[in-house]
Amino acid sequence: MIIAVTGVAGTLGGALLTQRGSERAKRREIELVRDHEEIRENRSLRRTCYVELNRNARQFTTALNRHLHVMRERGVEEADGNALEEAKNAHCRHDLGVLHED
Repeated sequence: MIIAVTGVAGTLGGALLTQRGSERAKRREIELVRDHEEIRENRSLRRTCYVELNRNARQFTTALNRHLHVMRERGVEEADGNALEEAKNAHCRHDLGVLHED
């Protein structure tokens, strides 16, 4: 009788331990998937920020070159100065935004 009770208890206990181990493994797997998704999202966001930063830097460089050519050809008009100022502000705003997000 004691042997039978021990056998049943061992069988039930083994099933319970197996189930708990399986639940732990499943939770660990879900956490790993979430971590990978978060890393992927952060990488995508960072890539988008750098693309915008590079685009704004190129636009600012182009505006500076145009301004230089305008200065050589003729005097600088207010519209030329405004265009350069807008490009500079766009570049600086984005550059500061990237620095503050990290």
